[in-house]
Amino acid sequence: MGAPFGWVATRITGSGGQVVVGGGDGDGYWGWGGGGLGRIRVEGFTDTAALSFAGVVPSMGLPTTVTLPASPALRISAVGGVATPAAPTGSFATADVTLPATTTNPVSVSLAGMNIPPGTAVTVAVAGRVGGGSTSTTTTLSGTQASTTATVSVTLPLDQPSVILVSTSFTITAANGGPVFVDGERVERVRVSATVGGAGPVTYVTRSGREIVLARQEGER
Repeated sequence: MGAPFGWVATRITGSGGQVVVGGGDGDGYWGWGGGGLGRIRVEGFTDTAALSFAGVVPSMGLPTTVTLPASPALRISAVGGVATPAAPTGSFATADVTLPATTTNPVSVSLAGMNIPPGTAVTVAVAGRVGGGSTSTTTTLSGTQASTTATVSVTLPLDQPSVILVSTSFTITAANGGPVFVDGERVERVRVSATVGGAGPVTYVTRSGREIVLARQEGER
């Protein structure tokens, strides 16, 4: 049978080469047919190569970011029972959630996860605008692979604005879309973070410790 063949590079150059991926002739004695033509995929931001491809027209395209089949996401859905906005700022300058003046500590923070294994630990950190200090606590997500939730109690500085940041990481397995490879390296863990109401970046961590940060979580604001 014909074999698949692929190139992925930032720049593809060269000339005078020929790429052949078709299968060999069949064996008439045993009744075997000949091999198929095979497939060729070429991905590069710059492609100036002058090559000939025997027997098949190559598929061309730009390199794309590797992603899990179901991209993970994590968000803060409510603080002190007040739902977070659809388009949060996550900054001290503009409050995303304003709590009633009667609010007392501790304050409940509701979390929602998507495509994160249940039982995964999540760290919730709180930082006030002044003072330079921060506090953190840990909780565990429960539910299903597709949808998890958790509620944790935190101490907020009630006399000033504060930012809440949540983060988690989990190991990629066959059950949650693995394995995934980047430039020949196997991705071992996925780290997900978020601020109030919004989804933050997803970071793939390879076995060697290399980190690949995606711009933002797919399907999330």
